[in-house]
Amino acid sequence: MDKAYIRELNFDCDTFSDAKESLNTVLQKLLGTMVGCGAKEGSITMKLDVGFRSETIQNYDAEIDAPEREVYMPQFFHKITSSGATHNETDELYYNADTGNYEMRPIVNTAQRSMFDDDMDSAPIERYASGEDERQEDYQYENGQ
Repeated sequence: MDKAYIRELNFDCDTFSDAKESLNTVLQKLLGTMVGCGAKEGSITMKLDVGFRSETIQNYDAEIDAPEREVYMPQFFHKITSSGATHNETDELYYNADTGNYEMRPIVNTAQRSMFDDDMDSAPIERYASGEDERQEDYQYENGQ
C-alpha cells in the first residue's frame, strides 16, 4: 500500500485536532475565570471514550483466505471539563492582548534582579575599577543588624 494513504493514529494526528482545540479553549477560559475570581488552583479533566464500529465487507485481499472480512473503524469522543491553577514560583500569568491568550512569563521587575527585567536588554555590563570594592552593602539582616 502506498504510504501516502497511511495515517498514524496518535495524539499529534488530525484525528484529535478537535480535542486539542477544545482543550486549549478550556485552558484559556479556566485561566480567565481564575484571574477574575482570584482562584489559586484549578484543574482540567479530559475524558476520551474509544469505540469501534465494525463492518463486514467483500474480501479482495489475496493474503486473506475468505470471501468476506471484518473491518474496524475507531470512533473517538471527548469531553473536557475544568474547575477552579497550577502553582509556579518562577513564572507569572500574563494576558497577551495581541493573541487573546494567557501565557506564562518569567516574573520580572522585582527587588530580585533577573535577566528578564525590562532594563536588562540594553544594560551595559559594568566593570569595577581596580581597587574598588565589588561587594555592595544594600541589604539588611532580618534582626536589623
